[in-house]
Amino acid sequence: MSIDLDVYAVRCPKDLRVRWEQAFADCGMICEFRPDFDPHSWTGGDLVAKLQASPKGFPEAPLYGDQPFIAGCGMDIAPSPEFKEELEDVLARCPRALQGKLKKAKSHFFFTTSMGRAPEAWRFQVFAAATLAKVSDGLLYDPQSAVFHTGTDAVKLAADEAASMDMECARRLKTGKYLNLRRFRSWATALKNTIPEYAE
Repeated sequence: MSIDLDVYAVRCPKDLRVRWEQAFADCGMICEFRPDFDPHSWTGGDLVAKLQASPKGFPEAPLYGDQPFIAGCGMDIAPSPEFKEELEDVLARCPRALQGKLKKAKSHFFFTTSMGRAPEAWRFQVFAAATLAKVSDGLLYDPQSAVFHTGTDAVKLAADEAASMDMECARRLKTGKYLNLRRFRSWATALKNTIPEYAE
């Protein structure tokens, strides 16, 4: 079963990518999005990033080791007014106190992972959505629970969700062992089978 997360971004500044990566760093993960990713021109596909857990950046960081690794999830972007019809449906579910913010949304970002997702993919998905909601002054919407979160609350939720999966995986690991991660070697290797196809 896939898990989807929606972010309705109110502000999309020109340096959104830089701010977004910094927001990841603030959460204990050094992040570099794929070289061809521009949030202002992205047409959809696999959003991939090189991540590295900062030492003591979050309680579960030791599970990720001290080397860069690759993580990603599916992500599509629809600028306003392309999602106007959909927005009317989402507004009907939105608490009255947040409807004003939702009506100001300039872009809709859609994040997804499929059944069997690895812990690093889940951590990336929830933090990609949460940190974007924060830096864009937007809202994160979880369609599975039909709940909306503002940026700061979304980041707290992401930390709890990622920690829960990390701890579940840690129970199956021997003491001192790391998660089985796809270590970063080069962008050409990392993006070989992604969509849209990466060209050096």
